[in-house]
Amino acid sequence: YFFDIFNTDGFLGDMPLVNFAYAPFFEVLPRKYRFRILNACMSRFFKLGLFDARGRAVPFQMIANDGNLLVNPLTLTALDQQGIAERYDIVVDFTRFRVGDRLKVVNLLRMRDDGRGPREELSYAEAIKRNAEDPVLGAMLEFRIVGSVPSVDVEGVTHYSSSPDVSRVPPTMTEQ
Repeated sequence: YFFDIFNTDGFLGDMPLVNFAYAPFFEVLPRKYRFRILNACMSRFFKLGLFDARGRAVPFQMIANDGNLLVNPLTLTALDQQGIAERYDIVVDFTRFRVGDRLKVVNLLRMRDDGRGPREELSYAEAIKRNAEDPVLGAMLEFRIVGSVPSVDVEGVTHYSSSPDVSRVPPTMTEQ
């Protein structure tokens, strides 16, 4: 890790990390999951989308941002530009996918070379190519749909894809 304290224009790293890991994957069951996405960068903005193996956008629901719960969930295929220290909470419904399918969270936003803000939004096909201009474009996280996962809460317990998903996202999250 290198940090230039004299660069006040905007420091852009060249390796996207998710939970302090490079190019991670997360095994998920075919059910709903809630994720909190925090932009912990110093200067970089993101525009994240979810895509299947064929490059098709996958819808998810945004349920919260920095201002807490949204009144109603929003169905999206990509988040708005996410600035520094912004937080988004989303729910991804993996029930329509089969064991063995893979999805990718992709950064679609190219930054200016000087780090002073976003340059342009790209399509999935453009972003996935990852070029030297902005190496943080493209896939940042992969979801792998699996048949079973060990519990993170109870040692020795395994959760299976055959268990029904009874969770739901309510149409109204909070009152104004």
